Amino acid sequence: MPHKNIISTNTMIMGYLNSGNLSTARSLFDGMVKRSVVTWTMLIGGYAQNNKFRDAFGLFADMCRHGLVPDHVTLTTLLSGFTEFESVNEVAQVQTHVVKLGYDSTLTVRNSLLDSYCKTRSLGLACHLFKHMPERDNVTFNVLWTGYSKEGFNHDAINLFFKMQNLGFNPAEFTFAAVLTAGIQLDDIEFGQQVHSFVVKCMFVWNVFVANALLDFYSKHDRVAEVRKLFYEMPEVDGISYNVIITCCAWNERVEESLELFRELQFTRFDRRQFPNASPSLVNYTTPESSAFLSAPV
Repeated sequence: MPHKNIISTNTMIMGYLNSGNLSTARSLFDGMVKRSVVTWTMLIGGYAQNNKFRDAFGLFADMCRHGLVPDHVTLTTLLSGFTEFESVNEVAQVQTHVVKLGYDSTLTVRNSLLDSYCKTRSLGLACHLFKHMPERDNVTFNVLWTGYSKEGFNHDAINLFFKMQNLGFNPAEFTFAAVLTAGIQLDDIEFGQQVHSFVVKCMFVWNVFVANALLDFYSKHDRVAEVRKLFYEMPEVDGISYNVIITCCAWNERVEESLELFRELQFTRFDRRQFPNASPSLVNYTTPESSAFLSAPV
């Protein structure tokens, strides 16, 4: 087979990778006489995106042995493949290359390193890296916040959340929801109200995912007035929204309102399997109509 131009072969490899055909992409790669950094990076990315980190890391090592110098795209692509099942030692090996190649001052690379340390549950190293970062952005804070949250370090997560706010960084949507979940354990209604104000400031209050987290926070603190106000102001609700308000009203002796909301479900598009808490909450307050609805097969 005649030697093909690197660019055209790279294009073919990318096409196979996009279609999930890793084996054919690898065959083309192995048949190339010359390869560019882009060629290596594409295949590393293909393995990383398909949860084949061993292959991605092995290919990265081969690339270095062949004398090619990875660029910042190669490094971030490799780091994206780390999961909780990989060793922190491998993250450290990549960091050695990052420092050696002078990319330790590149924010995207540092954020990827931070994410990899968090994914491998090495929060001590993640915090050390975070503290020594000369520059940070929204991604930096959200990555570390996610690491704290996943490991159950709720107080650290909440402190970082307010640090983000004070420094002018905006949390992601999932961060608002998760910090409210963490805050439920604090038994501090003022905390939820502070987050609520921040949600309004960041224009996320009408995001159904964030609004549901606020509903749940207020419900867990038996603040039925806040739950009702927020629910009836929401331009969009879903099954979770109904589940929270029905349960909250039932547990706070607003029986008629709970039943009325429950009846509404018969005329919505929502699957009743989304409401695991609503039925038990209403079991002592059912009418023949609602009993039939509760007992109907799903």
